[in-house]
Amino acid sequence: MNTIAAFSRAASVLIAATVLAASGPLHSEESKPLPVVASFGIVADWVQQVGGDRVQVQTLVPRGADPHSFEPSPRQVAQFEAAKLVFLIGASMEPGIEALSGRKPTGFIALAPAIGIKAEGDHGHDHAHGDEKKHGHGHDHAHGDEKKHGHDHAHAHSHDHHHHHHDVDPHIWTSVVKARAAVLVVRDALIAADPAGASVYQANWAAYDLQLADLHAEIEALVQTIPEARRRLVTTHDSLGYFAEAYGFTVVGTVLGTHHSDVADPPPRQIAQLVAAIREAQVPVIFPETTVPNRLLQTVAREAGVWVGPALSADNLGPAAGPTGSYLGLMRHLAQTITTALLAE
Repeated sequence: MNTIAAFSRAASVLIAATVLAASGPLHSEESKPLPVVASFGIVADWVQQVGGDRVQVQTLVPRGADPHSFEPSPRQVAQFEAAKLVFLIGASMEPGIEALSGRKPTGFIALAPAIGIKAEGDHGHDHAHGDEKKHGHGHDHAHGDEKKHGHDHAHAHSHDHHHHHHDVDPHIWTSVVKARAAVLVVRDALIAADPAGASVYQANWAAYDLQLADLHAEIEALVQTIPEARRRLVTTHDSLGYFAEAYGFTVVGTVLGTHHSDVADPPPRQIAQLVAAIREAQVPVIFPETTVPNRLLQTVAREAGVWVGPALSADNLGPAAGPTGSYLGLMRHLAQTITTALLAE
C-alpha cells in the first residue's frame, strides 16, 4: 500500500497540471455533476465508485462488448469531446477510442500508462501521468516472485505469432493490486478537476480501496485451495497475465497468442505448439472468454484431449444485475470460476 500511495503522490502533480489546463471553469458545489466519459464498464465502475454523485459517467463500449474492436459512433465522439475528463485503460486496450486522443488535448487519462504500463511507440496518450520510466511496475512488486509465474513459461505461441502493433498487456484490472493503483489515478484526476469535491473523492476512494484490499486477500486465499501443479491457464487471448503474476498461476499459452482479440487466426504451427504445451503441462481445462470468438479454442481442446471450462468474463462487465456487473463481482466470479474448474475431477 505504501508503494501505491507513493506513486500516487508523484503522479498527481502532473495529473493536476494537465486537468487544470482544460478549458472552462472548475467544478463547484453548486454546479451540475462533472461530465465524465469512461471507455468501458470496468473503468466506468472505478470512476463511479470514487466520483459518486459528483460525476455523471457515460460509458462508450457497451457491457459485454469487446473493447479491443470497438469503434465509437459519431454521437459517442461528440460525448468524448464534450466531457471534462475521459478515462480509459490505454496501452492499445481500446484503439478505437485512443485514436481520438488528438481531439482531447487535456483531460485524457490513460490509466495503464499512468501506472507504468505503456505500449512501445504509444506517444501522446499519457500526458497527465508522470514519469513511467521512473515508477515502472514498482507498485506491484508486493507479489514477489513474478518471474516464477505469469508468462515465464515455454511460450507455446513463442514468437511465431503476428504481434499486434502494440502487443503489451493492457489488462491491468486482472491484478487487484494494479487496479488499486489505477483507482488512485482516478481519484487524483477527479480532485484536480473538482477541488471542491476533494473530501468526497477521498472518502469514496478510501472506502472502495478497503473493498479492493479485501478482494485481493479473498482471491489469494481462494487460489491457495488449488494444488500448485494445477495452477495452469490457457485462454483464447492473452488476458490473464497480470492475474497469473498476482495470484501464482502459469499461463501455458493462449489460442490467439496475443494480448488483443482483433487479430487474424494464428497459423497451424502455432496451434500445434499450443496443443503440445497443454499436453506437456498436463493442463486439466482450458477457458473460453465471453467477449471473443472461441471457435479455435474448441479445436485446441479436442486435439489436446482436455475439456472446455466455463467462459470467463475478463474483458468487460456483464449485465448490471448479474454476478459480473461490477468490478468486484467480475473479479470474484473470475477467480471462483477458475478455481472451481481447476479443482474439478
